[in-house]
Amino acid sequence: MSAAHLAIAAVTAASSVASASPTPEPLEVLAIDARPFPQITVDVAVPERERARDLPPEAFSLLGLTDVAVEELDPADLTLAVVLDDGPEVRTPGLAFQQGSATELMRTLPPDIEVMIFTTSGVATDPTVDRNAAIDAIGSSRPRSTSGTLAGVTADAAQRLETVTDGRRQLVVMTGEASDIPGDEATSLLASLDRANAAMRVVSMGDTVGPHLMQAANDSGGAAAAVGWGSDAALRAVDILSTTFAEQFRLRGTMAAPGPVTVRLTVDGRSYEATIPDVGVAPTTSTTATTPTTATTVAVATVPATAAANPTMGPGGPTSSGGGSSTPVVEASLAIAALALIVAVVVTQRRRSRHRALSRAATSRRR
Repeated sequence: MSAAHLAIAAVTAASSVASASPTPEPLEVLAIDARPFPQITVDVAVPERERARDLPPEAFSLLGLTDVAVEELDPADLTLAVVLDDGPEVRTPGLAFQQGSATELMRTLPPDIEVMIFTTSGVATDPTVDRNAAIDAIGSSRPRSTSGTLAGVTADAAQRLETVTDGRRQLVVMTGEASDIPGDEATSLLASLDRANAAMRVVSMGDTVGPHLMQAANDSGGAAAAVGWGSDAALRAVDILSTTFAEQFRLRGTMAAPGPVTVRLTVDGRSYEATIPDVGVAPTTSTTATTPTTATTVAVATVPATAAANPTMGPGGPTSSGGGSSTPVVEASLAIAALALIVAVVVTQRRRSRHRALSRAATSRRR
């Protein structure tokens, strides 16, 4: 994993055990790396209500580990690849919610994070901090065209992350209901993620996550979540991802033996916690985290693997299904884009309303 820009401060796990709350809230774990064991590295996101505070290193702990060190991560050190599954098998509401959520995510990301946009309909961009360009790329997709498969485009995105020479790398895949990739291609994808030292996060706009995608996300050190349908689901998707890429800290420590690892943050008597099971346990050394409570439900669906081969995106851009007239594709794109715009506006308004409520609550606490 990459070196951080900020100084590392050593802390002990025992320093916050005594003051921890008996009923901790969830703490978002972004990535876990146990190579080389017994040294482990855990990246966590600061909970929304604790952001914009000067959190001291001793607020974080890895329970039971020794030689613990904490550092704040620089958002400018991150390159993010976002994959949208807008192929013909994804239903219209799912397409609109993906585009609306991705658009709002671009608006909420820290400004220094570089992003790349990929879609199964043929969009592929270079890394940029220009949010308007990224939003334009999201809006320029041609849903329902057949330029690529989810497996192929996700592999392309992972391979592009391999070429990023500096900083941290993360891959986000936004899918429709029960979208998945073949098992053998999931293995290749995981190898690319491992070479790029990147974690993958999958957000399904539906009730299930494809099992191969879920396994690849977990094994990469990321996570997968199904957020359901509707504007509430779009809001949850943006919440999950914007939390992931907001204020972040990295914890390092040494384990005495393989097993579960608990990460804790304690602020003014409030505590947040996540437990990562089976760290350092063969055959895998990367896993995902569980939390005391969860905002989303992840359900595993049995989805047959497709036999589609990895495509190569040509310079001509997206085309209509079957090689015929592109008029139905254009009409579908316009309808989906209009619905996506509505979703983005609704999510923006709801996030602003909640932000104002949190600000009022913080002001009341200070008084």
